[in-house]
Amino acid sequence: MTQTSLRLAALTAFSTLLAAPALAAAPQPSKPVAASFFSGQWHEIARTQNSMQRNCEAPTNRFVAAAKGGYSMVQTCRQGSPTGPAKT
Repeated sequence: MTQTSLRLAALTAFSTLLAAPALAAAPQPSKPVAASFFSGQWHEIARTQNSMQRNCEAPTNRFVAAAKGGYSMVQTCRQGSPTGPAKT
C-alpha cells in the first residue's frame, strides 16, 4: 500500500469512530407512515435521470394503496417533450 492509501484508510477508520455516537443519538421515527399518505399522482419537479427515464419529460408517479399496507406505482413520462407521446 502506498502512503496515500494508508492515510485514507486511517482517516476513514477515524471518521467512522467519530460518527458512531451521533448515529446512536439520532432520533427515531415517532410513528410509521401509512401507504395511503403517498396515494395519488405526484409530479416530479427535479430529478436525477435514471436509465428507465431516458429522453423523458414531465414525469409523474401514480401511487395506489394495495393490500397489507403496500402500494403499487406507475411511472409515466413524455418522450422528447412535455407534449410528446406517453411512456409508461
